Amino acid sequence: MTPEFARIATSALLLSMSILNSHAEDYPVRPVRLVQPATAGGFSDSLSRLIANSLSLRLGQSVVIENRPGAMNMIANKAVSRSDPDGYTILYGSIDMTMVPSLRKDASAFDAAHDLAPVAMVASVAGVYVVNPKLPVTNLAELAAYAKARPGLVRNAINGVGGSLHLTTKLFEIKTGAELSHVPYRGTSEAMLAVISGEVEMGAFSLSMGSSNRDRVRVLAQTGASRHPTLPDVPTTAEAGLPDVGITYWFGIFAPPQTPKPIIDRLAHDLKATLGEPDLQQKLSTMGAVVDYLPPEEFAKYVAAEQQKWGSLIPAMGFKPE
Repeated sequence: MTPEFARIATSALLLSMSILNSHAEDYPVRPVRLVQPATAGGFSDSLSRLIANSLSLRLGQSVVIENRPGAMNMIANKAVSRSDPDGYTILYGSIDMTMVPSLRKDASAFDAAHDLAPVAMVASVAGVYVVNPKLPVTNLAELAAYAKARPGLVRNAINGVGGSLHLTTKLFEIKTGAELSHVPYRGTSEAMLAVISGEVEMGAFSLSMGSSNRDRVRVLAQTGASRHPTLPDVPTTAEAGLPDVGITYWFGIFAPPQTPKPIIDRLAHDLKATLGEPDLQQKLSTMGAVVDYLPPEEFAKYVAAEQQKWGSLIPAMGFKPE
């Protein structure tokens, strides 16, 4: 690169950043597109729509959900990372984005904390361990002992190899020494039906799914730091003596890299105010979720730590990128 070319390139970059910053002062002046990696109608989608509807009132502009599922969320992740950094295309991300680099070769170089701009963590959802009522266990310790005494005979429902349910129960295997037989299904609903029918003995699911089906399955433990109001009589995994066998599923908002700080700060500020609304908190709680806000800098550190954690754990579980 010649010195003259470098000077021109630098000037162009500074000019573009100046234009973006001037636009940031008036942000937003048109609807904001919130890209959702999950399919419409599911838990994550429903959660994002609740937050988007409340955020719209704060921003004074519509926040429109665009579902772009596929490739373990990478279609949505890449689409937003390549979008204009003007605040009008943002991403509803989740814990999955820190797991996928260890599961897919085509995502191995993806780094959510750098390839996207973390705006704010917004909510988290605990999981639950459930069993078919006919299984002779009443708590998580008994399940661990039962499965350990019968290597490979306890069937566990998962939502696909490498899916969230699979990773949760692989943690259970690592921490307890049990050996399960993992049976894949096309989605979490089919996996839960398999436990209910007795086609398999156990599974790990979202807290809301466990709560809504507790008359048909036995809920042994929940993975949150404390008991959720929808399952007040179900102990946490820590109370059951196995604190490290669950995953807390977090959700957050991301923007394209190089998004001006004033836009990031505006979104983070309005998200914090939105999440402070009692009505929204009640709706999230009914779904088994809790408000879990982190501002941009803290959220970026959290995402980086999550990616490092799963980068070590997933290979230890025996998974190789495909």
